[in-house]
Amino acid sequence: MDVAEAFAQGRAAYPGLNLGLESFRAFVAALSPAMPAADLELRSADLYLACACRDGIKGAPDAFEERYAGVIRRAVARVFRDQGQQEEVVQLVRQSLLVGNGPTRSPKLAQYGARGPLEGWVAVAAVRLALSYGRSLTAEKRLLERAESESTAVDPEMLVIKRQLAGEFRGAVAQALQRLSVRERLLFRLFFVSGRSIATIAKMMNVSASTAARWFSAAREAVRTDVRKQFRCQASLSSADVDSIARLVTSQVDLSISRLLTPNDTD
Repeated sequence: MDVAEAFAQGRAAYPGLNLGLESFRAFVAALSPAMPAADLELRSADLYLACACRDGIKGAPDAFEERYAGVIRRAVARVFRDQGQQEEVVQLVRQSLLVGNGPTRSPKLAQYGARGPLEGWVAVAAVRLALSYGRSLTAEKRLLERAESESTAVDPEMLVIKRQLAGEFRGAVAQALQRLSVRERLLFRLFFVSGRSIATIAKMMNVSASTAARWFSAAREAVRTDVRKQFRCQASLSSADVDSIARLVTSQVDLSISRLLTPNDTD
């Protein structure tokens, strides 16, 4: 089977995706090692979909999602048991495969070499990303603990209170972050881990820069407000100390968020 025949077979599998022959030809030509004719026939539909996703063809992400959403979820569930974490990692896998995370924002699907079924390749990619995310969570925990031990210039008496409330602070921040939506957590991760600008994140999410900035600011403020509210309701403080400790907590939340997802911490 030649490339034109493989293209026709791929289009028959995905008739709604208007991919061009020359783009498909270049995609196949870039494979290393070169694909034998028998394998080209076997992988024609997979190659067609991967190429369409890489090129941003209308309908390609939906076709990919329909076929491989279950594959991704099952792969991620092998690494994470918590459903909230699973959903966040599933979002990250989609982001990596269909949009990309590198400086050039090249979709990871562009790396599909067709040496096996696309289904297996997607599953492996999902597991690898989930494992990487797990290492990041470990780093986040260390960074949060480190942030809690640091402070700006405050009254020594308030530092004593801060140390006494370390456990409450840890729990309050953790609960506040858990209450964020998947989109809000993804915003934080794209900004702090991937180092993307708000303008870039806006393009990735197909919204205006002002909308993305508003989402990000709202998520950040939601964490700060949530933590302060928990302290006002739960911490055993006199009324005279509430405002002072609230300001201290707000400062520490800012520090925690800024250091929580830094790109250099990968272990």
